[in-house]
Amino acid sequence: MKHSKLFSLVQHLPEKETALLAKNIKTHKRDTMQKLFAALVKSKKEDEPRPEDVFKTVFGKKYAKSSDYLLRNEYRLLYDWLQEQMLSNLSADTKTDVALFLHDLLRLKAFELFEEEYHTAWKKAIQQDDIDLLVRLSDLNLTYYLTAKPQSLTHAELMAELSQQRLGLLQTQFLRSIRKEEIRLKLSERIISAYKQLPDSSAALENVSLAELEKTDLYAQYLSQRAKINFARGDEKIGLLQAILANEPIVRKYEPAPEEALCRFLINLAQEYYLLMHFKESVSYYQKAYTYFNQVSRSGTRDAYFELHHVPYASGRF
Repeated sequence: MKHSKLFSLVQHLPEKETALLAKNIKTHKRDTMQKLFAALVKSKKEDEPRPEDVFKTVFGKKYAKSSDYLLRNEYRLLYDWLQEQMLSNLSADTKTDVALFLHDLLRLKAFELFEEEYHTAWKKAIQQDDIDLLVRLSDLNLTYYLTAKPQSLTHAELMAELSQQRLGLLQTQFLRSIRKEEIRLKLSERIISAYKQLPDSSAALENVSLAELEKTDLYAQYLSQRAKINFARGDEKIGLLQAILANEPIVRKYEPAPEEALCRFLINLAQEYYLLMHFKESVSYYQKAYTYFNQVSRSGTRDAYFELHHVPYASGRF
């Protein structure tokens, strides 16, 4: 049975957050909202309570179809309040809040609710031609497919399409940012020209070589290596992995969880040697990997992305 958005959200709230929200809602002016939240929390480990039962609890009278709008309004108000509470310590910018709320739904593993809210946000961003939000939403959707969907050919092909779509969005975002900056550049040059003669105005930026930019960008070079590793096989992949592991300071500089990243690279390397039947090298790199794996496990920093990559390699599925 499909649950309401509100009940689905309540179901996925951890106990500590539920307790804090229960405390905060006691100061709300609408006692009907307080009663509704209490009723849903009471049933969160079961099926969603019937509208008739909720209506009686919240309004103290018998449910009638003609009064259903009252309950629907209360559900909407409580859902909005919960969303505001979840984002209370974050940015007050509405566009950012949409993305932050979706990120929180992924954290709570409220995947059905994420899909519903994502499609609503995406449609609105398309209508408003909000490229910045579209870029952020596309990243969240790819994270969802990477961490919440089972591995399959269908999902991998869809992820490839979504990645191509995001590359297009990033190019559009870059182009618009350049053109916006040129407005300020031209204004600056106009003011300068009032004080002294300028030979020519700066030409509009028409062509950008990513290869040329990458030559002077260490982080871009690192990311490029990582992209190549994901598709390479055999000796080529071994060479790429050894090159990246030989430059550990770069990994530690750019990875938010460096031990986790190093562990992942070593597991990749061990598995590649295993597939080539170089078992001695494979065991050696697995042993190195589990040194980092134990550190990561003790620190509690393992995330869903790490689990996705570690488990298949540990079980020999790749």
